[in-house]
Amino acid sequence: MLDMEKPDAVYIATMPSTHAELTELCLHRRIPVLCEKAMFMDSAQARRVLNISQKTNTFAMEGMWSRFLPVQKKAKQWLDDGCIGDASVLQITIGCVYNPNTQTNLLQKEHGGGAAHHLTVYCHELATYYFGTDIVSTQVMAAPNAFGTDSMNQAVLCYRDKTALLFASCTAAVEERLVISGSKGRIVLAHPHYTNEALLYDSSGNLVQHFKDTDTVNGFVYEIR
Repeated sequence: MLDMEKPDAVYIATMPSTHAELTELCLHRRIPVLCEKAMFMDSAQARRVLNISQKTNTFAMEGMWSRFLPVQKKAKQWLDDGCIGDASVLQITIGCVYNPNTQTNLLQKEHGGGAAHHLTVYCHELATYYFGTDIVSTQVMAAPNAFGTDSMNQAVLCYRDKTALLFASCTAAVEERLVISGSKGRIVLAHPHYTNEALLYDSSGNLVQHFKDTDTVNGFVYEIR
């Protein structure tokens, strides 16, 4: 198909276990790629495939739609404009329940399943979007399951003057929230990986601004653009 049709770009939406192989097929033909999360199974795959991207001068990016949504841009603007003062703590909680009888592919090791590959990837992507990648140290705890992956995990990303606390679970319907707290207030997003609303509070807990995206029909268009 790649040789005959020569598409302008390819969006890969299979399970993580096949992402590296399919991305390579495209890059060797100099076809740009957006690949679903988690883009790779491990760092060795990431280095190998992205090295091909550089050598062929072909665009390749993880298809992380959350990072490009209008609500994320608005929250980032509030943060950069100093609306909450000096931000020092970011908390992200994402979770849902995978049915082990009908959604085994989302849990099994051979398919790249588990909370880390399917949920924590959102947390980490958003944490580095807001706080950057200058991470001094990382601490991680995970709860293993019978499928050889993790049912839930907690990560602490330590910066020089900030901390990001990440929690993800595929066995509990937790309250999904992203909260960035600073010296003058906080920014709150419910369901941070697909939300259309952002709330800005002052240090006394008063709602200062409420942003709601009423225009978006398909959130995938932003990452594609």
